[in-house]
Amino acid sequence: MKRGFALLAALALLLCAAGAEESGTEERDYARLLCGLIRTVAEPGEMSAGLLREDAARSGGPAALAVARDWETLWLEDDVPMTVYREDDPAGLPAAGRHAFVVLGFELARGEMDGELITRCNAAAAAARAFPDAVLICSGGATGYDNPEGHTEAGLMKRYLSGYCGIDPERILTEELALNTADNARNCLAILRERGIGSATLVTSSDHLKRSLTLFRAAAARTEETTGFAVTVDGGFCPDTMREVPARDDAVITIFQLCDVLELPQEQRDLVLTFMGEALAEDDAWALMQEGRLGGLRVGMTAAEAEALFGPCHSAGGAYLAFDDPAADGLCFRPDDDGGIAEIRMAVPERLPPFGAGMSREEAVIFCDWPDAAGTAEAEAAVDGTAYRMEYRVETPDGEPLVLRLDFDGDGGLVSLAVGSAAP
Repeated sequence: MKRGFALLAALALLLCAAGAEESGTEERDYARLLCGLIRTVAEPGEMSAGLLREDAARSGGPAALAVARDWETLWLEDDVPMTVYREDDPAGLPAAGRHAFVVLGFELARGEMDGELITRCNAAAAAARAFPDAVLICSGGATGYDNPEGHTEAGLMKRYLSGYCGIDPERILTEELALNTADNARNCLAILRERGIGSATLVTSSDHLKRSLTLFRAAAARTEETTGFAVTVDGGFCPDTMREVPARDDAVITIFQLCDVLELPQEQRDLVLTFMGEALAEDDAWALMQEGRLGGLRVGMTAAEAEALFGPCHSAGGAYLAFDDPAADGLCFRPDDDGGIAEIRMAVPERLPPFGAGMSREEAVIFCDWPDAAGTAEAEAAVDGTAYRMEYRVETPDGEPLVLRLDFDGDGGLVSLAVGSAAP
């Protein structure tokens, strides 16, 4: 309860400051609403749907009300309208009249579609056959760490749908600029408006639908608010990936991307990110890394101190030492010439907030609020077969320079974290 009062006080101060800066403007103030969404994540049960609706009313406009309504339904009640590919008959989808099936992309693997994106395309083909008057909108830009020819998700999907699935290419529209779900939503709403199509169904993986519906419906409400053109996004036709994304992580990414969909000005965006940092700071491994800490170790502590914590060590290959204790599996360090820890490295477990095993680079950038993600697509300097590395240089509160590193495997998933001294 004490933490709840602290968050409320922080929110009040931030909103007062924002109000003082933005008074006299006609911009929608979505910051209060998005901070309320953050509270539902940080303090489950403390922020009711009624309070969210009040925040939406203060923000003003149909887009804020739509976000509050969908957050209540999709996130608080977990009521997600989904028809499952290969289990349910697509003919039962509410897709009458001028309708579009929006097929969302998935990060390419070395410039080609992987199995997950191919399955989304197969689902889209089944929907297209059930509704021969509907169009398909394939959305996704040039992604993937090793994509020298600049293949786009949308372009490859259209080629597969027309060439392999036999769908008339005249029915397939492409949106080839999107790099995340917020881009998918905004860019596809523009196509729907241009084509005069008033209803859409999303085709994506089951674990991606909640985020996608939230963002697409917010974009639809924003489009109606600014142009008067209404689009109904009724639900999803989804392959069931049988994979559960941690709800907290999924919600945080969604809120972050709502800042783009709702076109928050920089002042409101900064406010939301500041409040997000305050609300979610209790278990932030990224914040600890910026202090030189990882997995219970600290850069600069001695190897003897590390062994006092975790027990004896053995060689882990190269200059790294790992602990004999199975409970410390995946955690290792590299000592310097003086016996101190120069670098700490650990394999990412299933969940280490804000990280998680297999997290994409897009998600990592969001969680870390990365200003200059210096990434290098190299194999020779990577470790343990990882294929892509992102590095970030910081200074500790004491002024000590550090290098923070995230390593990704060939499929683009996060596999290890590292922090080490950047001293010459």
